[in-house]
Amino acid sequence: MKALSQSLTLLIIGALWAALTLPACQKCETLEQVVTPPPARCAGTFYVQKAEPGVDLSFSLHELGKPVPEPFASVSKAGPFGVPTMLGFIRSNFSAYDSTGRRYVYLHYYGTGDQFFSFDVGAGTPTLTPGPRIDVCPVFHKGRLHTVSVEQFSASEWFYSINEVNPVTGLDGVGLIGNSATTNSPLSPAYMSAVSTSGDLFYFLSGTNLIEVNLNANTSRHIDIDPSYHPIDNIVRYFGLEYRRDEGVLLAMKNGPDGAGGEKTTLVSIKVSAGAPVVTTLFDISAALPAGPERFVNPEFYSSAFDPCDNTYYATSIRGSGIITTRFIEVNLPKSEMKQRVLDGYWYGLEFSGR
Repeated sequence: MKALSQSLTLLIIGALWAALTLPACQKCETLEQVVTPPPARCAGTFYVQKAEPGVDLSFSLHELGKPVPEPFASVSKAGPFGVPTMLGFIRSNFSAYDSTGRRYVYLHYYGTGDQFFSFDVGAGTPTLTPGPRIDVCPVFHKGRLHTVSVEQFSASEWFYSINEVNPVTGLDGVGLIGNSATTNSPLSPAYMSAVSTSGDLFYFLSGTNLIEVNLNANTSRHIDIDPSYHPIDNIVRYFGLEYRRDEGVLLAMKNGPDGAGGEKTTLVSIKVSAGAPVVTTLFDISAALPAGPERFVNPEFYSSAFDPCDNTYYATSIRGSGIITTRFIEVNLPKSEMKQRVLDGYWYGLEFSGR
């Protein structure tokens, strides 16, 4: 009986100890837990044009949300509208979007003529204005629309002029800054792309030539971002200019030799400073594409956009010459991941508005 009494006493003491200490332990565990906030859900709207079937180009403006719908779906917002030239003569990536004014613009530039398309997203009002014009590559900077004009003096001597144009018609150009440049690769207007940093600077890019513009200081400068360019041994070109805000670097696609007689596409960053720019490879786009003869982004028929919320770079690229399809590429830089969709028809002039 004595042994049983001692066992009961020990059992009661153990139960009391557990009852007294358990809440305290739970409280400690609660205090020690690391609270992880849910990941930010990046959303927004893409604006993109779709070429309609036919001999001469006609297009309609479409809208789709982020995340990109799966299966792919979009809403037609305006069009179709006609452009008096065949698709093969159009140069891509001449689109721009102003998030403040909610306006999308696109310059259909085809050498012998042009057509400026402007769409007021809030009012749903499209405006088409024919040329002629000599400036290209619209870019919004602090709510105002700018373009660039280029004139070639010799094989390596060029003159460029930065202009301000009407965002509705694309006309009434006012020359703001002009400068000359000695280049190692062609400063071709047909292959321009542009981006604003939302600070004091905006940029134009053609081949290996970067033009930096500071309107507040009334200055511009030409920067050779890749002196390794050679017209025979190393034909490299950069296109699809975007801006990564958190690191203060420019982004672009780079096409260069793949070592087997073809070309490959990589995504690079461009760090601009007072000294030589630093170009860093971020992602091998070609390596992530399926094997085949078109394992690269077409630098003539493409468009690009960027979402700074999750640092994802987007690109479209034409595929085929008979039955045309379009690669829709998205590269998430923090995750170093790429997704690809193939869309029927030709989609171009991609722009993104985050929210």
